[in-house]
Amino acid sequence: MGRYMRGAFISAVWSLVIFGTAGASGADTESELQVTGIIRRTIESALDGNSFTCGGEVLCGAAVIPSFYERRRFRPAWVHEGALQPQAKALISTLYAAVDEGLEPRDYHLERLQQLIAERSGGGPADPATLAHLDIFLTDAFLMYAAHMLGGRVNPETVHAQWSLPARKASDLGGILERFLASADQQGVLASFPPPYEGYALLRDSLRRYKALVEAGGWNAIPPGPALRKGDWGSRVVLLRQRLEASGDLAPGGRLTDEFGAEVERAVKRFQSRHGLEVDGIAGRETLAAMNIPVQARVRQIRFNLERWRWLSRYPENPHVLVNIADYSLAVVEDGRHVIRMKAVVGRDYRRTPVFSDRIRYLVFNPSWVVPTSIAVKDILPKVKKDPGYLERERIRVFRGWGEDSPEVDGRLVDWSGVGRRNFPYSLRQDPGPHNALGRINFMFPNKFAVYLHDTNDTGVFEKTERPFSSGCIRIEEPIVLAAYLLKNQGWTAERIEKTLSTAQTRTVMLARPVAVHIQYWTAWVDEAMTVHFRKDIYDRDDPLGRALDERPPRLLEHFVRCPPSPAPPE
Repeated sequence: MGRYMRGAFISAVWSLVIFGTAGASGADTESELQVTGIIRRTIESALDGNSFTCGGEVLCGAAVIPSFYERRRFRPAWVHEGALQPQAKALISTLYAAVDEGLEPRDYHLERLQQLIAERSGGGPADPATLAHLDIFLTDAFLMYAAHMLGGRVNPETVHAQWSLPARKASDLGGILERFLASADQQGVLASFPPPYEGYALLRDSLRRYKALVEAGGWNAIPPGPALRKGDWGSRVVLLRQRLEASGDLAPGGRLTDEFGAEVERAVKRFQSRHGLEVDGIAGRETLAAMNIPVQARVRQIRFNLERWRWLSRYPENPHVLVNIADYSLAVVEDGRHVIRMKAVVGRDYRRTPVFSDRIRYLVFNPSWVVPTSIAVKDILPKVKKDPGYLERERIRVFRGWGEDSPEVDGRLVDWSGVGRRNFPYSLRQDPGPHNALGRINFMFPNKFAVYLHDTNDTGVFEKTERPFSSGCIRIEEPIVLAAYLLKNQGWTAERIEKTLSTAQTRTVMLARPVAVHIQYWTAWVDEAMTVHFRKDIYDRDDPLGRALDERPPRLLEHFVRCPPSPAPPE
């Protein structure tokens, strides 16, 4: 629906709110009783079937609607004496604005609401059935919108196997609805639904800007051809300049020439930086491919990542560690600012780093590495079979069994040719030192994935632009910087940490206050300088999410099991 029609519809709603109660009489009271009866019969008959419907349209709030109306003795919540209540206008206005949150207003019964309100405003006595259905649809629309904003439109665990979130309860939605209806500040309640993160608000603003680019015609594609660099000229350079101006990488209004000069080189570098490409100022194959992605695709990418923000905890703990898998980066966020940034290495495509949140509880200096069986069998065993000296060279010890008292055996005496995936009776442990795969510091937050932050003995890997090289854990560029930050209130400095590491002795240090760590996957975001960033979808997670967002909302209990309560702040 266009902006004019949207405004006209909301004006019609508001006229019903203002004028609908004029001439209230005893007949209106009788009508109210009729509405109550129809609501009750509609809900009771819906509960007898396999699907929860009203007027032939499926409702998603089966987990909440019956008990909500039972507590009200089935009295309407949104209409009274034939008139819509002010809460209805506040809700409908917000539902239309759901498009600005990356959601689809059609998901919230807006076509049916428009039809019912048009019937109500047609003159004459209000039809009780129309009012009853209008009330039920408004209730379901509120519940769906609240669930989507507070917990996400899609359950990520049904889309991505390696996405882990805590279970949510359905029963809290009823309380949220009742608080909204009783509040004198309905807009304030609705405004509290988006995630309380500046990153979400900034990305939401960028969605509006990129949609405006779509309406303005988007940006041009640059035809295939040789890489463009400083000193080049021609028609493709003109198109390059226009493309960079459209996305804001090159200031508009300058003299349009066919020369690739210093200003164009700076603009190309800016584009490369915010797209995670090698920043060399040359519009080569990868850079041109990124430029030729249509703006409509970037709008969808922003929508996907707004949804991912809605999956996060409602309480942004201060401080917290944030890993963005798609950006190969780690940041420490304190008071809303990134106080530490560093590069990271994440899992290979076939050993993807999972998405979850936890708390860093302790650090291990000079750790030994107990090799997970999967890595021992898939990665190390083939190397040992090819090179009998591999274990000794890498200082990996062999134990028969997994217990603490398992006896050590001489790896040189084992007939590795007879060992395989199905018969691997050994555990492998790598001693501390420069060869250790964990490096010199391990940041521990015990989890079901056995994924942690750690140092690495291969620091050259951080020179690469794309870094999906690990077996799932996150290797970080500056572990001493992060360790000193986490332990700064416990008498540890970088110098003390270095001295401890120089002993080569394993030492565990508990954090006095565990620090939250969020391992996330964002392919679009806005930084503190208001710059929009995009990244490659390295794990192919955007398209499945897009398909899920394009589907109609899940029915019945399916979605609301994820709707979050109003939780207490973390301890």
